[in-house]
Amino acid sequence: MSIKRLVRFKHRFLFLFALASVLTLISGVYFIRFLAKPNTGLVVNYPEVINLEGKIIFSPKTPFSPAVASGMKANTDQIISINGQVVKTIRDVVEADASIWRFDPIPVEIVRNNVLEQTILITPAVTLTRLDWVFALIFCIALAFTSFYLIIHLPEDTASNFI
Repeated sequence: MSIKRLVRFKHRFLFLFALASVLTLISGVYFIRFLAKPNTGLVVNYPEVINLEGKIIFSPKTPFSPAVASGMKANTDQIISINGQVVKTIRDVVEADASIWRFDPIPVEIVRNNVLEQTILITPAVTLTRLDWVFALIFCIALAFTSFYLIIHLPEDTASNFI
């Protein structure tokens, strides 16, 4: 191996190592945020609502969520507001849920069966009560392992010639 090729190899290796480190750091931040975020049951991995004729209807895919445990009824309850934030779109539900960072009960105003308006208090749960955190951890570890494996075993691969 010539000196020039060795320098080029180290340059690629260092760049790929830095890239893998950044990806690992990002996945670690994602995982920590995932664990720290209170689970309201309104947005699990995706919004647990549907937009039906302009109404935001609670439609959970997760049967044992804090929202269901607090008394919300699937495919019956129209969400009016979450924690004081008016909800008119699915994006509003995501934004309202994203603003919740405490484990205090969250007031959710609903209309049940198009008749009765009421407020339900949802008590957020710790994410560790769901098994999803295991899959998130496996994903983060797999991403880190794959990144470092590829930089160690494939730094001279033709696919990395752009570096």
